[in-house]
Amino acid sequence: EISVTGEHRTKYVRKCNNANAAAFTVDGGLIPSGTRNRKCDKLVLIERDDSSCLACFVELKSGSDLKRAITQLTSTLKEKLFDGSKFSKRECVIVYGFGIPRNRPCAKWENMQLKFMRETNCI
Repeated sequence: EISVTGEHRTKYVRKCNNANAAAFTVDGGLIPSGTRNRKCDKLVLIERDDSSCLACFVELKSGSDLKRAITQLTSTLKEKLFDGSKFSKRECVIVYGFGIPRNRPCAKWENMQLKFMRETNCI
């Protein structure tokens, strides 16, 4: 199990089933602060059984600005450092600390999600 934390006690926990895993700070870490666009908060790399690597990009939000979270993830995935061919699978996760969006179908959210998946080839 690996966990990453952000501001205002936001936390993401990932079960790794005894696989090798590591977490890295992206914005201000792997990608220097002050770049043109903001990036996601964390990157969790997990070694898979076939020795390939799963990359999980994590955006930790203390509020509920979903559009900004998606923009940050998209901006991160466009970086050459995170070229999709380097990973067997890429996942993206948005974690809310409070101000959780309602848990019912919303056409606006679904459209944003589909557009994100088409543009980034990421689930």
